[in-house]
Formats: sequence, structure tokens, C-alpha cells
Amino acid sequence: MIKKYVSTTILVVLVILSLALTVFIVWRPISDVTNFETVPGSNVSSPRNNLSSEIIFSPVSVLKYNGIQPSRTQNKNLVAQANSMLVDQIDNVREDTEMDGKEFIDTDIFSGELQLEYDTETPLSFTSLVSHDTGENTVISIDRIVVPQEDSSEIYLVNTMQNKYYQADVTGDVIPDLFQLVDSGDVFPVQYFVLKNGPQYLPIEKTTLPEYTYLIEQEPVSFYIQELFDDTIDVRNRSSESVAQYNDSRSELKIDLNTNIMTFRKNQLNQSTTDTNVLRDALNIVRRLDSWSGIFRYSGTVSQSQSAFTFRRYLESYPVFGEPDNGLMQINMATGGPTFIQLSTKSIQIELDEEQNNVSLVSGEELTGLLQTSGLKMDQIENISIGYDWTTSEESSKVAKFTPKWFIKYNNVWRSLEDWQKSGGEG
Repeated sequence: MIKKYVSTTILVVLVILSLALTVFIVWRPISDVTNFETVPGSNVSSPRNNLSSEIIFSPVSVLKYNGIQPSRTQNKNLVAQANSMLVDQIDNVREDTEMDGKEFIDTDIFSGELQLEYDTETPLSFTSLVSHDTGENTVISIDRIVVPQEDSSEIYLVNTMQNKYYQADVTGDVIPDLFQLVDSGDVFPVQYFVLKNGPQYLPIEKTTLPEYTYLIEQEPVSFYIQELFDDTIDVRNRSSESVAQYNDSRSELKIDLNTNIMTFRKNQLNQSTTDTNVLRDALNIVRRLDSWSGIFRYSGTVSQSQSAFTFRRYLESYPVFGEPDNGLMQINMATGGPTFIQLSTKSIQIELDEEQNNVSLVSGEELTGLLQTSGLKMDQIENISIGYDWTTSEESSKVAKFTPKWFIKYNNVWRSLEDWQKSGGEG
């Protein structure tokens, strides 16, 4: 009788163990997740890209007027040095009410002497220019700085997209040195065009730039799981042949295995926010996740949202694009943290020592003619830029080629000149 009771007990225990193991095997996260230290809230790591805000929120070019002929440079070292000269040198920012922004932009003051141009509307408080960060500076955004040569104590801060401009004092004697720096730089003549968001200066002559080839590294899925989920014990694997997918009760991580674009979504208790620090929080998250060895810059908000931000990778002095857009990083913020993150899991590692081909791009005037022929309206074009088109090598997925091309932003979409020509102006 005792022997039968013991046998029954052992059988019950074995059945329970079998069921427990079955549940564990079916529902456990993937193997590279189980090795993590699973302390809730422990997924805050140090920034992997140590670029300062001064660089991320810096101008992309410098414009110099010599009589009636403007010239421009995008040399990254010269632009960075010019920006550094003005860091902590601007004070007493005040809006000018003598004329509206459009009248100011059309005046000779705007077209003379020196301009530092940003890629987009940039919050003044993030530029490191102001020597005293006041409450007003947190709501001021600019897209260019106008420096008159005849007065070394004042400059103008301009937002051509909002038709606003501000005057500000220069606290140090840096203006003469700034002009001397730009005069010694490698500049090229440009021509003025009017686009939807204000003036654009495009090269009068053809532009010749080199192609680059890089060895590419890719972050493992485990890195993003560890960084983005509060507790990796709760992460479930829902992957397929084309998508790596993981989720818990509040969050979802997807990586398209064909494009290698990562998207992360998280339900926050409070989806809306008016906190002015969300941009800083977004920047810290992107710097924590992205290992891009070059620089990246703030690229604006999404659809007029005050809490959805974009950043863009740069190679040398030019932005990176492509299909898919490996240069773009987007992050949407709420009071409780990010609700959406999208970026490429691939990054450049080592430049390969291959013979570089030079590519010649059409002049600004020829470019605008081609765009109009393609059906794009000049007053609806939002931005024009030379950039690098990222394409994966046909021989190896670990090698990427970067080819200079003209890129145009139209209907809130960045595409190459060739793509717009093929589409006939359709977004």
C-alpha cells in the first residue's frame, strides 16, 4: 500500500515538472535575453555617441557675401570652428518689431555680410550660443544667424519659416575673427532661390564629391531588448522569417530583417506632454542607442508635433539618405518616456581602402530646371541638399557604398533627384 502511494506521488510530481518545463520552453524569451541581468529599470546605459549638443544643434554651412555675389562653405571643420566662436557669446535676445519677418528677410540687412545656416528650425536654448539661458530662449527657434560686419556688437537671429527675427548682443570681440576665418576658407559661389520655407542658396557651378565605401557593423537584437524593455523576463519572442519581433505587456520591438530598420513602440500612461525637456530626453535616448561614428544633427519635428523629433546622420559634411533611409532617426516622447523610436541597426565601422570615384552633380540652376520639368513646384519644395546615398554592396551585406546625390524634400518626403524624376513629382 505504501509502495503504491509513493509511486503515485512520484508520478504526480513528474507530471507537474513536465508541465512546468513545457510552459517554460513555449513561453520563455529567446536565449540571448535570458542571460541579462533582469532588474526592472536597470536598462539606462551611458551614451555611446559622445557628441555634444553644441555639434548636434550646430549650423550646416556658412554663407559669405562679397559685394553682390554670395559664396558658401560646408567644410565641417570651418563650420564647427565658426560656431564655436559664438558659443556663450550671445546675450540679451530680443524680438525686433520694426518690421515683420518677411520684410526683414527681403532687406539688404539680411543679404549682407555673413550667415550661419541651420538645417531646420533649431531651438536657441540647445545651440550653446546664449551666455544666459533664460525662459524666453526655450521658446525661440532659429534657422540662421546673420552677422553684419559694420557692427561687431550685434547680430540677428532669424527664423525664415516663421517670418521672425531677433536682435542679440555679442558679449565678446569675436566678429572680426569670424570674418577672417571664413575669408580663409574654401568657399564656392552660390545663387539665391526662394523655396517654401524661405531662401535657399545653391551652387552656381557643378559640385564634385568623392564616393566612399565602408565596412558595416550591425547591432544584435539582444542589445535593443536590453536597452528598451523595463524587465527582459517578460519579453516574448514573436519573430518570423522576415521580422524579428519581441513584446511585453506595454512595449513592442520590431526589426525588419530586409531593411534592418528598428521600430519600438511603448504605451505610456500619459501620451501627451508640454514639457520642454522632452527634446533633451529624446536626444539622450538616441545617443544611447546609436553608435554612428560620424556626427549627427537635429533635423526637426514631425508634422508640427512638439514631441516627435528627428535626427540625421552625417558623412563628412553631408547628410546620409538612402532607401531605406539609414540616415534617419526618429523618436516620439511623452511625459513617461518614449512612445516610438525608429532607426537603422546598421552603422559605419571602417572606411575601406578602395579607389575613390568622384561624382559630378549638376549646378543649382540646372537642378531647379530638372525639378520643375519633373512636376515639382518651387514654392512647395521644403528643402534641397547634397547628401550621400547609402546602398548595400551586391557582393556583401557588410559593405556599403555612399554616393553623393542631390536630395529634395517635397511633401515632407526626402528623395533623390533621380527618384523624383522617375515618379513625376508624385510623393
